[in-house]
Amino acid sequence: MGAKKVVVYRSYQLDPRSEIGDAGYRVTIDDGHGKTEDLSLGLSEMRPYVIVPNARLPILDGNVLQVAADVREIDDRSITFPPVGLHAKREQQGLMLRCKLADLRRDSDGDGLTDLEEARLATDPADPDSDHDGLTDAKDPAPLGADRPATPEDEVRQMAFEQLVGRFVKGQLLVQKSTGPRLDVRGVGYRVITLRPDELKAYEKRFGFRVTFDVKVKMKDEDHADVSVSFGWTGGDWKAERGKDGWKFTMASQWIT
Repeated sequence: MGAKKVVVYRSYQLDPRSEIGDAGYRVTIDDGHGKTEDLSLGLSEMRPYVIVPNARLPILDGNVLQVAADVREIDDRSITFPPVGLHAKREQQGLMLRCKLADLRRDSDGDGLTDLEEARLATDPADPDSDHDGLTDAKDPAPLGADRPATPEDEVRQMAFEQLVGRFVKGQLLVQKSTGPRLDVRGVGYRVITLRPDELKAYEKRFGFRVTFDVKVKMKDEDHADVSVSFGWTGGDWKAERGKDGWKFTMASQWIT
């Protein structure tokens, strides 16, 4: 196909960042004529594969991507923070994975996200706007969230998403476990998907343990609140105060495992 450059790399676009290091795998394909594709392989590191360098293996075989890999499947039961006792429940070396480019490119609803990416975002590959909030899944930072704030706590939480969380994460996925509203979040440089406990259980059964994210809000009065943000292995506490220009946040403390 005359590709000038093909690169497989690790990314957190579809995987929560943590001390475990289980990033997702993506590939960029430069066709040599100014067009570059960036595609998800639908795989996460140690779930169960680890892609390894192999200079002797052509990365493209016609319209098929092929990569060398080892099986190093992490045992979710061994995960702690800090991850001092991680071990694999299955290991094997010297494999080759072959992926048809047509399968990596498939976008059934034409929304700009491949079907593999939609699976990782828990969105509907047959609906370009899964939450029907007017933003396509590809452009929506919260592709499952269309709820507007119904309480002061919701309002502070939404403002924390839009004003606070983005200071610490960019270009990655946050998975939130919650029984509350799936808030509409816009104008941020990350993605968040809010899953109910049963949905998260099914998601983890398919993709493995996910480090979850949460924003907790405790109203002190109508203009003041305590806000706690957890990224699973790091986080902090903030004081929120409503002013004439909206809610402002002041850091009170920060922690890391």
